[in-house]
Amino acid sequence: MRQFLAVAFLSVLAFAAGYGVRIWVDQTRPVPAPPPLGAEFADGTRVTIAEPSHAAWPQRADRAALATDISNLKPQIEVFRKRQKEIDEEFDAGLDAMLTPQQKEALAARHKRQNPPPSTGRLTEHDIYWLRQQPFVYAVDHVSVEWKVKDLDRDLKFTPEQTAKVRELLKTRRQEFITLIDDVPPASLSLINLAHVAQRLDAPAAAKADSKP
Repeated sequence: MRQFLAVAFLSVLAFAAGYGVRIWVDQTRPVPAPPPLGAEFADGTRVTIAEPSHAAWPQRADRAALATDISNLKPQIEVFRKRQKEIDEEFDAGLDAMLTPQQKEALAARHKRQNPPPSTGRLTEHDIYWLRQQPFVYAVDHVSVEWKVKDLDRDLKFTPEQTAKVRELLKTRRQEFITLIDDVPPASLSLINLAHVAQRLDAPAAAKADSKP
């Protein structure tokens, strides 16, 4: 029962994260101007309205407050991140052990595609928003076994025997992650990924926090 409730709770959080993104984008997207009168009857005269860049989104995050919260919660966040990393490394080792050389190449290409080189510039509003939503998406990724099997299979093309082994690895990872949520609850799940790049918030409170002994 506890596992069922955890899965349901994390699924709702991920849905809410995605819904929040859609609402924010809809609210910040400007309404395009109407085309010139009669333009629809002429060839090649339609005007393409460019989507607004994320850099143009309104500044909404209180960067100083976020930096202060991250500084205050850093010990709890680090404990959670450390165990989270151990769980992922255990799964990765088990997966790697069953893959063929060709599948390992496909997995490396997948990781490269999904993890582009990190930026070092100041975080945009879009960056901050997504870094706060990612932990909820990550949580669902770790509790939805069948979804993850299909997601990996698209790139790695498992054999039936491999599929069964991957499913068992994912079930083990799910149980370990749920135990982590129960036993080491993060003080603020939404700050875990943002804390990793807090220096890029460029907020005055960040400098003060770093100066503490």
